[in-house]
Amino acid sequence: MAGDQRRHLPQLDGLRAVAVIAVLVSHLTAFGESGGGYGVALFFVLSGYLITGILLRCREAVEGGQSLLVTLRQFYVRRGLRILPIVYLVLAAGWLLGDAEIRKLIWWHLGYVSNFLFSVQGYPAKTAHFWSLAVEEQFYLAWPLFIILCPRRAMAAGIGGLIVASAVFRVIPAPPDLLFPEMLTPTVSDALCFGALLTLSEGNRSLARMIDWAGPFAAIFVAASVADLVPLGVIGTSAVYFCRGLAFAWVIGLAVRGGTPLLNNMLGARLPAYIGKISYGIYVFHPFVDTLYAHAVEGWHVGSMHWAARFSVVTLATIALAAISWRFFEAPINSLKRYFPYAIPGKHPILEGLVSGPTRS
Repeated sequence: MAGDQRRHLPQLDGLRAVAVIAVLVSHLTAFGESGGGYGVALFFVLSGYLITGILLRCREAVEGGQSLLVTLRQFYVRRGLRILPIVYLVLAAGWLLGDAEIRKLIWWHLGYVSNFLFSVQGYPAKTAHFWSLAVEEQFYLAWPLFIILCPRRAMAAGIGGLIVASAVFRVIPAPPDLLFPEMLTPTVSDALCFGALLTLSEGNRSLARMIDWAGPFAAIFVAASVADLVPLGVIGTSAVYFCRGLAFAWVIGLAVRGGTPLLNNMLGARLPAYIGKISYGIYVFHPFVDTLYAHAVEGWHVGSMHWAARFSVVTLATIALAAISWRFFEAPINSLKRYFPYAIPGKHPILEGLVSGPTRS
């Protein structure tokens, strides 16, 4: 498993591209209103899969003699170098330009707790998507200790229990002042945990067979719900979320194993792989680019332009901005991770084989 974690898999970048395009279609067109939720869920499952793989290697470092605190420090520094700079750059620019929304919510965003506020007050105009970034950061806080310290024999059962707990949490009646409970971390954590379960399945044939057997049925159920063939109440919606996470884990597993060559060739092609590589920037920037587009249209006094024009202009401009951000801002900062290997060489000879970091995160 650890060896697999070091291979770069372009088809996973392609899946990221699918996820971010689903978000763009949902936010910028009259179609696929629920597509954004599916895109974010796919991001969550991918994140759970990749981060759990990284943390299993961190666990090996701890078991090889490296200090837990040192290992956690390396993990959090690397995560911070990848996740924080682009968001803080956007927040700093918004603050300096006097954006009222960012100035009002700045501390919620800096602390990655905006999902708690949004669950009560609803979605703001430009930074609503930051709720999912907050969920991921909260996941990063708790998950390392679970993966590193949980007994191996209990890990799969523990993750399964968390998946069930998340599904149950969704059907518990929310307090009256909680308008959008779906933005709370427990509500969506089953998607992250399904990704983690997929990671464990790489060393557990029984678990792998279970995902391969149940995944197609979950996908069929989700497709039926999208086609309005499944009556949805609170329980039905929770079941759809559950099956969505399971179906995505199954699809990711197929992509990782190369079980569908045609699909993998499509996902791993140069364009989707590149879109996936810069997908984080696309996700962060797109509402701000959309706001600029709306101001430009208003300034030109052309009225409301067709949704296709909005989608095309905003999507292309966002991709261009994300590409520039990756080339001149994110990638240079990301390269600093080489100074913070998960397992520090030299101190413990047993760790030498674990030093090379994965290239997929």
